[in-house]
Amino acid sequence: MGYSGLTNVQDSDSASDMTADITDAIAKVLSKHLSENDNEFNTSGAVNVGLFNESILYPVRNSLGWGNDKLEKVLQRARKKLEKELESGKKTSAEDWNGGDNKQMHLRAYKRMLNKLDEVIEEFGGDVEYDD
Repeated sequence: MGYSGLTNVQDSDSASDMTADITDAIAKVLSKHLSENDNEFNTSGAVNVGLFNESILYPVRNSLGWGNDKLEKVLQRARKKLEKELESGKKTSAEDWNGGDNKQMHLRAYKRMLNKLDEVIEEFGGDVEYDD
């Protein structure tokens, strides 16, 4: 069809194809890093994907205008893992977090990341998959 305007990537077949290639590449990299485990010096893959989502995808979610199954699936997987980290974190003692303030900061950040993952997944046209 060519192009129908010059307002966003949806207006041009070539720009839309390029965007699909970019989101496929993003999905591949996020999927790779999602498997990283946390330790006392670093964050988990789920937290890393959540932070990337907040910094890169979330700010442009309304203008993306495109869904990508591969990226949506990675975000769904990150969401499930992050939700498990949140639930696990709630069960641990404040001492395990080096104090109650640190624990609460982490739990609030996990909730914030989950909310923003939900918004991006929904913007892509997906349904947020909650654990039962």
